[in-house]
Amino acid sequence: TSDPTSAPPTTAFPTHTLTPTPTLTDIGDSDVSTLFVTGFPHDVLPREIHNTFRWFPGYENCVINPAKEKGVCVFVIFTTRPQAQVAMEQLQGIVYDPHLPRAISITFARKNSKKRKRDDGPSEFWHPENVQKRMKGEETSGTISSTTTPT
Repeated sequence: TSDPTSAPPTTAFPTHTLTPTPTLTDIGDSDVSTLFVTGFPHDVLPREIHNTFRWFPGYENCVINPAKEKGVCVFVIFTTRPQAQVAMEQLQGIVYDPHLPRAISITFARKNSKKRKRDDGPSEFWHPENVQKRMKGEETSGTISSTTTPT
């Protein structure tokens, strides 16, 4: 029988202290809210990038760098880093074009892309009034909505 007052047996396995793995928000400049995206086909259009990312709150704009031998790279600009992080986590690894064997790869850019001045000011895509107009199909920018019938 063993003596309850004796020291516990030593283990044959070394004990290690685990250090936490850094999260994406711990890596790089925490002020960067621009995503660097690769894996799109060389003929991708800004409209296609917009339609991919516009569903994510905070999406502002995209900049496409012309295709190089390794493929096109895209910078996607968000208002805040947490908003960009959500888009990155949701779209990471998707196959954008079924005819290409590569998946989308998304990381934070080294620095924020310069935001281009626009005539309509900052991104208004997610403004509640604009969302309501899109949902109702109301007239916007002088176009006739799909719910209006000619007289």
